[in-house]
Amino acid sequence: MPTTDATPTSCPKSEVSTVYHNINTCQGGVKGRHSSKHLTHLYLLYLTDPTDERRDELFKASMARLKKTVRYHVHCRGICPSFMAPDIFADDSWSLAIEKFWRGMCSLDRPRQLPVWLDSVAYSAVVEEYRTRVRRIKEGPVRWESMEKEVSGDGD
Repeated sequence: MPTTDATPTSCPKSEVSTVYHNINTCQGGVKGRHSSKHLTHLYLLYLTDPTDERRDELFKASMARLKKTVRYHVHCRGICPSFMAPDIFADDSWSLAIEKFWRGMCSLDRPRQLPVWLDSVAYSAVVEEYRTRVRRIKEGPVRWESMEKEVSGDGD
């Protein structure tokens, strides 16, 4: 699949305004603190010498990548129910992504896979949250209807 590194998408939010269609550059092409190599390096450092400082630094970098990737999928790729505000949906998806992060972190055994794994956690959280909100059944989406309460004539 060819990358579209030369053409940024137009996104409504300033923090994701320079995001490209390629998921590998969804962090705005940053080559410093939030790059894939930096995350891998932090994870290797933590595995070799697991101190609280290294754990906190790895956690902060992972959360920053996770949040930006969730926002990328919601704002730039448009994975959001039409009846919800994208910011609210992104926050709900990010909460689910954090939960998925904690459940799956212990199963990650290859440090080089951390950035790819974080991206897949973010994507699956957004899709799962979308499916939860839209709630499909065989005939189509669920429609909310008001329920009429029957009132008896004797005042009960």
